[in-house]
Amino acid sequence: IALSPNGWTNNELTYLWSVKVFVPQAMSKNKSGKPILLIMDGHGLHCTDKMIEYGYACVPRVHIFLLPPHTTHKLQPLDCGVFGVAQRRWSKLCDQRAMDGDLLTRDTVVEWMKLRSKFMCEDII
Repeated sequence: IALSPNGWTNNELTYLWSVKVFVPQAMSKNKSGKPILLIMDGHGLHCTDKMIEYGYACVPRVHIFLLPPHTTHKLQPLDCGVFGVAQRRWSKLCDQRAMDGDLLTRDTVVEWMKLRSKFMCEDII
């Protein structure tokens, strides 16, 4: 979608992710037409009023459930199972590139997305 100057998420990037990635993908998988639930960390940069209003205007609606800030690692099973694997594989990729003397660049993200698609799949989730 985009990168922030410092590499961290911000309100606008989170909103863009929801509009350009999450909602279209969730809608394409939603065969029942029932509302969609997005569970997010309640940290201020993860959800804004603009994002909530957008989800509410969607048909079917996208409801956003905010967990207490910085608790997803304890409260969301995907963080332990799927995302834990993702974090370990990302760390391994970064370590390997560092040992090879390669810099982490935007191309690394493309490489990561290819690797990620191998284990971030419907069967595992």
